Amino acid sequence: MAEPFRTWRFIDDGAMPGARNMARDEAEARCAGPGIPVATLRLYGFEPPAVTLGRFQDLEGTVDPVLCAREGIDVVRRATGGLAILHLEDFTYSVVMRSSGGKVPGRRECFDDVARGIVAALGTLGVEAAQVEHGRRDEEGGPWCVEGITGVDIEWNGKKICGSAQRVFAGGVLQHGSLFLRDTADVMARIGAGGRSGSTGGARFAALDEAVGRAVSREEMSVAFREGFESEMRVSLETGSLTDAELELAEELERTKYAGKGWTTGRWPEGAVGGL
Repeated sequence: MAEPFRTWRFIDDGAMPGARNMARDEAEARCAGPGIPVATLRLYGFEPPAVTLGRFQDLEGTVDPVLCAREGIDVVRRATGGLAILHLEDFTYSVVMRSSGGKVPGRRECFDDVARGIVAALGTLGVEAAQVEHGRRDEEGGPWCVEGITGVDIEWNGKKICGSAQRVFAGGVLQHGSLFLRDTADVMARIGAGGRSGSTGGARFAALDEAVGRAVSREEMSVAFREGFESEMRVSLETGSLTDAELELAEELERTKYAGKGWTTGRWPEGAVGGL
């Protein structure tokens, strides 16, 4: 188990457009280094609702952009891999852990630490979740994260309850993910493309209202995350905001990358903007 950090930066950003959220996550990870808190927990929502595609996922065959527009749902692409997530009635987090002593945290090290915080947060709501080893990946069930099994998942009652994705950058590692306040499989089925959306979750996935036994608000989850991470990780979450450098880079990334059609459709060259 990794040695816990003493102080993390805590940012509750509220709801923002998908392109801005993805730009902020990437900017944090790219700015990670000296002068930046050793770790940041950012909580946020999406307004308008959005689908985030995995970095290498095909837009075609995943969602229909015309149907998404009709539903008032943006489509953006993440900097991380994995499968599509519908951010409609969900609760989204990101964690950036910067390098310490010249060593960037490994993918599994970061996942284990974050999973402990999430499991503890769910525990404050009476949900007995656990980190589960599958020893395999199965992303063939459909285009949605709720349908896929990864090597390690956070589960409740045999069902996946949190979907997460990672990417390692030069100065640290970014992990972000979502828990769903309620089951939105009906919307996923409507906006899915190519007839591949029929199963959407089913027995593999649980929303928070099912696990808790009642409706759960985003505000309640924010409190649970803060309490869970502080108690389990033995850290102090100090409320903060993005630095000027992070904000400047986030604005550039939003304008030149995430808000553009090229990146979302997969036809945007990786090094198109200053190697970003």
